[in-house]
Amino acid sequence: MTALHLSARALDQLLGDWKTGASTYSSLADRIRLLVLDGRIPAGSRLPAERELSARLTLSRSTIGAAYAELRASGFLRSVRGSGSIAQQPAPGSTGTTRLRRPEDPPTQSTLNGSADSYGSVPSVPSAPSAAFAAFAETEQFTTAWSATGWSISSPDRTAGNHTARNRTARNHTAAVIPATPSLLNFTQAALPAIAGVAEAFAASLDDLTAQLATPGFEPFGLQQLRQAIADRYAERGLPTHPDEILVTSGALQGLNLIARTLLSRGDRVVVETPTYPHAADALVAAGARLVPVAVTAGEGWHEDAMLQAFARTAPALAFLMPDFQNPTGESMGNDMRHRLVEAAERSGTVIVADETTAELNIDREGEFANLASLGDVVLLGSASKTMWGGLRIGWVRASRPLIRRLLIARASVDVGTPILEQLVATRLVPQTTALVALRREQLRFGRDTLHALLAERLPEWSVPHLHGGLCSWVNLGRPVSSQLALSVRTRGVLMNAGPRFGLDGAFERFMRIPLSYSPAETERAVDALQHAWLSLDARAATPDPSVYDMV
Repeated sequence: MTALHLSARALDQLLGDWKTGASTYSSLADRIRLLVLDGRIPAGSRLPAERELSARLTLSRSTIGAAYAELRASGFLRSVRGSGSIAQQPAPGSTGTTRLRRPEDPPTQSTLNGSADSYGSVPSVPSAPSAAFAAFAETEQFTTAWSATGWSISSPDRTAGNHTARNRTARNHTAAVIPATPSLLNFTQAALPAIAGVAEAFAASLDDLTAQLATPGFEPFGLQQLRQAIADRYAERGLPTHPDEILVTSGALQGLNLIARTLLSRGDRVVVETPTYPHAADALVAAGARLVPVAVTAGEGWHEDAMLQAFARTAPALAFLMPDFQNPTGESMGNDMRHRLVEAAERSGTVIVADETTAELNIDREGEFANLASLGDVVLLGSASKTMWGGLRIGWVRASRPLIRRLLIARASVDVGTPILEQLVATRLVPQTTALVALRREQLRFGRDTLHALLAERLPEWSVPHLHGGLCSWVNLGRPVSSQLALSVRTRGVLMNAGPRFGLDGAFERFMRIPLSYSPAETERAVDALQHAWLSLDARAATPDPSVYDMV
């Protein structure tokens, strides 16, 4: 991973209002610690020299030196001869790792902030949902929104202490996201069940398949009629596209793998967001990339100065970005930054790959957002999996004709084409995208409102950003215990991802990704498990099981 030199100006912007009642150097160290924990200062970043930072913050060099010394002592900073002070995630079990205490434990000195433990006791588990949430969940509007997508909802028994709804599955079709053990609820998947019309499209496509049986069945570029349908959809979005600029793939991730294999040489730098979709980062690393992380923060978006600096100073070969409803933060990039980003990429000779798999999952975002490909030569990744069904493994790449031909050459060693039946199904569904997205919008709206209402009631200490779209909520726990929570809820029958799975360096222990894509009963069951796990956390740090990092 390639790190950046963080200027004093950039660090000053990240610090925000950092001064507290503690000593100045401790307050500064505390703030930098949180920035590292949350990935806003990526591990490996070189912090500004003491002299440079003291001038920017108008503090003495001794104050800056004391803050840096405290960071080194707690494992968040290391000194490298010739390279200055380098940020890092502390080793597990070091003094940099916060330990929680139980309500009955005596107060201890917090190893995170150097002050008296301020976590205190936590509230008891309520015996039943609040009247406000019960009324909300039983409204006709709430019920019909979920039923419109093929899910049936039964009114849960909300007698105090008897939440029978937690043990019921609300879905009445075969697309339920449940692993081999029926009692285990898999909340690692930010994916939706099949939208209404998918089954009918499969049935109708069997008739279409008859004509294809007279052909060899290999279409390396993809079926012409599907490529035309995808090109027409881009045109509807204001981006004129020729079918020859489309390559149909077996999912968007295969498209990224082909791009990485085609455009990257071992050691090439690639700008990526942090947090990010981990399978994408894995694909880039497998192609030999050196990742250059740039922070994205829920509620604040991209750190623009760091992004532009990454292009200017590292001359990356590639940049992999999700400008619309980024996974996992749900953020969308502003139009001004989109323009500056494309201009910076042109100056540095960087190819931008924009993942648009969530771009049409808009719940209530207002305004028009420019497609990056309308601003410059940007490669786009798309997929039917997020809008239609995860089991429909159809993705595509939109790029120039020369690049499409190069991707086809790279594909020859992977496969010789995407299954014909799935392409026929997508050919029927893609022209219906506008109507299908409208259904998804309502499903996600009520999924979001359900999740946020439950979290506000059961876990009010957590910071939950308002989402305008996407499939998941990036929740700030306020404590670096995400891996412990993921292990604990598993014993309660729920699988969840730990925050560090979405980082590149062990960051994001204070965060957890929670999907919006489950039924109200399933969401309540998951939040109930989280609440009980939260209240039962103790000071014994757990070693994460690899399964807490498995996800979709």
